[in-house]
Amino acid sequence: MIAADNQIRLSPLYDLSSQLPYPELIDQRVAMKIGDEYNIPLIGFSEWRALASACSIDSEMLMHRLRRMADALPDAVSAAHDQALAEGLDREVITTLAKLLIQHAKVRRATLDAAPSKRRRLRRDPH
Repeated sequence: MIAADNQIRLSPLYDLSSQLPYPELIDQRVAMKIGDEYNIPLIGFSEWRALASACSIDSEMLMHRLRRMADALPDAVSAAHDQALAEGLDREVITTLAKLLIQHAKVRRATLDAAPSKRRRLRRDPH
C-alpha cells in the first residue's frame, strides 16, 4: 500500500484473502499479476525478477526481502496462533489455518531460490 504520506508499507492483514482453507472454492490467484502470473502456485523466482524489472527496482534487493519475509512468516504465524488461542478463538480453526499458512510459506520460500525449470519455460512458449 502507498500511504497518504507516500510511504510504502504492507497492507494490513485484514486486507489479505484467506484462500488457503478453501482451494476447492476459491482459485489460488492474486489480484494483480506478478511477472506474467496470477496463479499463486506458478509464481516463483523468474516471476518476481520480472516484477522487479517492470517496476524498475533492484531484483536482488527484492529477492532478499522476499526470502527474509518468507523465512520470518512461520514464527510470526506461530505467535499469532498462540495469541489467537489466548484470546479464545476457536482452536481447530486457528490451528488449521496456522498449519496451512506455515506450509504455504515454506513452499513459496522454496521457489525463491530456484531458477525457472525447463518445463515451465516450454509451457509458456507457444512455439
